[in-house]
Amino acid sequence: MPKPEPTNLPTNAYQHRNRAGEIYFLQSKPDARAKQRCFFARKLTGIPVPALPEGYEVRENPLSAQVTLRKHQPSRVTLDESNLLSKAIRQSCPGLLFIVDRERSALIVYTSDIEAESRLEFLGIIAPINDDQSDNLRDFMIAHAKYDPMLKFELQPGEPRCFAPYRWCFSGTIDDWIMIGDGPAPLNALAAEFTPHLDQESFFELM
Repeated sequence: MPKPEPTNLPTNAYQHRNRAGEIYFLQSKPDARAKQRCFFARKLTGIPVPALPEGYEVRENPLSAQVTLRKHQPSRVTLDESNLLSKAIRQSCPGLLFIVDRERSALIVYTSDIEAESRLEFLGIIAPINDDQSDNLRDFMIAHAKYDPMLKFELQPGEPRCFAPYRWCFSGTIDDWIMIGDGPAPLNALAAEFTPHLDQESFFELM
């Protein structure tokens, strides 16, 4: 079950709730040079900061959901392109848990292999659970799911807008991005070609 939220939350600290429902507080402490440094933490141990500093933004790590403060990083990739990729994944892989992260010049797809329904079915065999318990457990599993990087589409310079496709290599000796396909192409074509392989054995055959 999700942890209860702490009571008497400070109202003068900027707060961010991550995908797991955890609240992070923006605060500051002096660094080694006695300069106030702003940061996010789940416990308020420094001076509450009521608003994001100018030129900074909230960053939620796709892997861990940890919240940090960083300098604003404008992306060359548009929101429309991010939405296009998300739509393609939903159409190709119904029910798949995923995150599309928009970086400076790339879109990275993270997925989770959690199978909430099969786990709930197994739990139901061990001990009967009612609908409310099932819904709560499903929400908890989804909120705390772990994600792995799977696909990256890196925007290339020039016009028309083309992206180079990569997949994450899990070989053990090579934990890094490897290029796949026939090279840069429009994002809609790449999304149609590669998103159906997510959560499939064929993903590991992409070269």
